[in-house]
Amino acid sequence: MKTKIYVTAILLLGVMGLGNAQAQNQECMTNLSIYVEHAKVKNYEAAYTPWKMVYETCPDINKANFIYGERILKDKIEKSSGADKDGYIKDLVALYDNSSKYYPKKYTPAVVGIDKALLMYENKMGSDTEIYDMLQKAFDEDPGNFKNPRALYLY
Repeated sequence: MKTKIYVTAILLLGVMGLGNAQAQNQECMTNLSIYVEHAKVKNYEAAYTPWKMVYETCPDINKANFIYGERILKDKIEKSSGADKDGYIKDLVALYDNSSKYYPKKYTPAVVGIDKALLMYENKMGSDTEIYDMLQKAFDEDPGNFKNPRALYLY
């Protein structure tokens, strides 16, 4: 009798957990749709909040999280200053790092390293040596994908 109660309780908890995951996934899909529509018309300010929710909750749901996320954060960096700008830059660096974690075929070590180095160079963060070292590491890890003309010129 006790075994039946335990099995029933475990099954009930499992079903409840599954329902919560589906609800969360539905919320992610809804917010994904919202921010993609805003981002398509370059309304990055309105796209930021739903994008942030999707990126933090379910980053691997779609590559759009990283494609549009980069555009949204670059817009935020361009339109902000001071501590806010530094925060958005850190968010963008984290986005680059996570992009290779979730989609390693599209975001190779060279692509991620180049993006991070160019971001630092464009925002005057880091010395020439640090930027060179980042580009050198990207080249050493993935020379076949080290093709960005700006990175080659800077390197």
